[in-house]
Amino acid sequence: MQKIKEHPLQKQIILLLRGLNIFCFQTDVMDGLKFCTSQQARLSFINHHKAMGYVNGQSDLVIIFQNKVVFAEIKTTKGVQSKEQKKFQSIVESLGFQYVIFKSLEDVIFYIKENNLLDKTKFNPYNNLVII
Repeated sequence: MQKIKEHPLQKQIILLLRGLNIFCFQTDVMDGLKFCTSQQARLSFINHHKAMGYVNGQSDLVIIFQNKVVFAEIKTTKGVQSKEQKKFQSIVESLGFQYVIFKSLEDVIFYIKENNLLDKTKFNPYNNLVII
């Protein structure tokens, strides 16, 4: 299996899911910190997103199937969850939602097949959505 970094893997997973007409969106707003060149800009960025609802450790993706919402964390084959991510997982699962960790496209395909989710995906929510 080819080594791939987390963000390129996440992009591949999103393309796969959207290609299967599965509605998903990313929540990784903190990746934008790399564009902040000063400490003041970083603090402003963080404070803005926290005020807008960002939660430390939140999952990378939210995937919405027919009558099922899944929170997905994307990791490399050697990646591990942070303490905050484990806490977020615990909260999500205590509320009755599913939390999964995907380390490859194969993991996603296996999850969809194993849970018989492809048959329940009958619409394409992206038909009228402009993606920039």
